[in-house]
Amino acid sequence: MQYGQTGGDGRGLSFGDPSVDPHNVRRFALRQAEDHSAALRQLRAGRKSGCWSWWIMPTPPFIKDGREVGTGMNREYAIRSEEEAKAYLSFGQLRQNYLEIMQAVADQLEAGTTPSSLLGIDVPRCEASVTFFRRMGEKAEDAKLSMLCERVQNLLASSDKGAKKRSLAGLPKRR
Repeated sequence: MQYGQTGGDGRGLSFGDPSVDPHNVRRFALRQAEDHSAALRQLRAGRKSGCWSWWIMPTPPFIKDGREVGTGMNREYAIRSEEEAKAYLSFGQLRQNYLEIMQAVADQLEAGTTPSSLLGIDVPRCEASVTFFRRMGEKAEDAKLSMLCERVQNLLASSDKGAKKRSLAGLPKRR
């Protein structure tokens, strides 16, 4: 089973009645219509160079000490509930776009590109996004989504451990 697709105009954009899109996931579709192709190209080339991660790799709000933190963009593009995540994954091309992006991330990490080389400062965002969407995929019995997110999680974790080992290997021994 996987999330279905809905939307108003064939591109996943719903117009008019807010009851059709009560979580305003259309905000993601509008931005992805502009940036998805470029984001995918950058990731497939091995390096994120644009500013698109908020709407391409959405996350729940970032909470620190019980308070939401982050920029206005973080807040605008945070997915605030499971219902909103379900709406996101069911709206137009958003699920398919997310799968394409995460497949490109997985391919690059498997080819040996480090997370920081690939994603720069957005490694934590990618980790938070795949953790969240893995859980959503598991709840919905969407095996394709949950397995791909788990794969990216594991690759990020193993790449991180390898990077730490490499950096420690260059340190002088303690006396």
